[in-house]
Amino acid sequence: METLVQLSDVTKRYGSGSGEPALNRVSLQVPTGRVTAIMGPSGSGKSTLLNLIGGLDRPTSGVVTMEDVELSRLGEGALARHRRRKIGLIFQFFNLLNNLTALDNVLIPAELAGVPRRKALERGHELLDQLGIRQQAHKYPAQLSGGERQRVAVARAIVNRPVLLLADEPTGALDTHSGEQVMDLLADLNRAGQTILLVTHDPRIAQQYATGVIRLIDGQVADDSAGARRVAVQ
Repeated sequence: METLVQLSDVTKRYGSGSGEPALNRVSLQVPTGRVTAIMGPSGSGKSTLLNLIGGLDRPTSGVVTMEDVELSRLGEGALARHRRRKIGLIFQFFNLLNNLTALDNVLIPAELAGVPRRKALERGHELLDQLGIRQQAHKYPAQLSGGERQRVAVARAIVNRPVLLLADEPTGALDTHSGEQVMDLLADLNRAGQTILLVTHDPRIAQQYATGVIRLIDGQVADDSAGARRVAVQ
C-alpha cells in the first residue's frame, strides 16, 4: 500500500494558543488510490485536518508531507501552486460563484493554473458531459438544483486532474437521492484511480464507500482503519 499523505506528530493551535489545540499530536497516513473517510463529532478537528492536508493552513508543530514533499517548507507561492496542481476541493455548500455560469465555475482552477483557454474549455465540456450536466453549462448556480450544483463543484475540483480530492461533507446540503448520486460519482472517480479524503458525519456513507475510516475525538485520532480494510463499492 503506497502512502500519498502522511502526518507526523501534528498539532494545530489557533489564536493565542492557550486553549486546547484543534489537533493534538496527530499521526496518520492517507493511502494512494483509496477512499478514506474522516469521522468524528462537531469540533473534533475534521475540517482542521482537511485544511492542513490541503495546504490551506499550516501546522503549529509536526510535519505534513504529500508525495514526500513537506508542505510547511513551501513558501506561500509554492504552496499555492501545489494546491492548484495537486489538490481538488469539494465543499458542503458548493462554494460556486453566483455571477458565473456552471462552465465558467468549472474553469476557474484551470485558469488559475495557466491552462490555455481552448484546452480548458475542452476539459470543462468533457467533464460536464461525463457528469450528465452538459446541457446546464451556460446556466447560473441559482438556476440549478442542489445535486446539479454539487456536480458542477465536482467538475471544478477535478478539472486540473488533482492527485488528491478533498471532500468536506459533500452530501450535507443535498437530499438523499442527490447525495447518493454525488457519492456514486465519487466512487466512479475512485475506481478510475482517484485518491479521495472524505469528511462525513454519516456512518452509512463511510460503510458503503470508504476503504478505511479515521475517527477523531477532541483533536486526536481515536481509531484508524485507513488501509486496514477494504469495503466493496456498490
